[in-house]
Amino acid sequence: MFKKCAWLLYAISLPIMAADTYGYLGFWHHANASSAATHTRTTAENATLAQAQQQWDDFCREMNFRQPEQENGCFGATLLHNQCAAAAFDTRRGLLKPNNVYIAVGKNMRQVQHEAQQQCEQAAQGESACEVETAFCSNSDLYQE
Repeated sequence: MFKKCAWLLYAISLPIMAADTYGYLGFWHHANASSAATHTRTTAENATLAQAQQQWDDFCREMNFRQPEQENGCFGATLLHNQCAAAAFDTRRGLLKPNNVYIAVGKNMRQVQHEAQQQCEQAAQGESACEVETAFCSNSDLYQE
């Protein structure tokens, strides 16, 4: 009887247990064109590690191919594992670039947006015009928490 109850509880809980999800938040910019806008990229939600890695690699390869020098313009690749990330930058310093982006990672979407904004404002020592560029969760269920 105990084995049947334990098995039943296990079977019922399977759909409740979330699968591990992975994703990337990252950027690409043309290293030799300082006036060019940076491209922000997130991978698909609810991806496996292999899927997320493949999507990020494909994006970088495609974007790098567009550069005559074919240098790697990808930067700030942040791997998420059942997490959210947000990126903020100081608009007073111009376009989003590798030297003015601030990324926060955690389990709560609102919290990471707030943390990224705070990191940016602290770096600007109170004289900033910081904006959250993007926010992304590897698991779509995390948006609702």
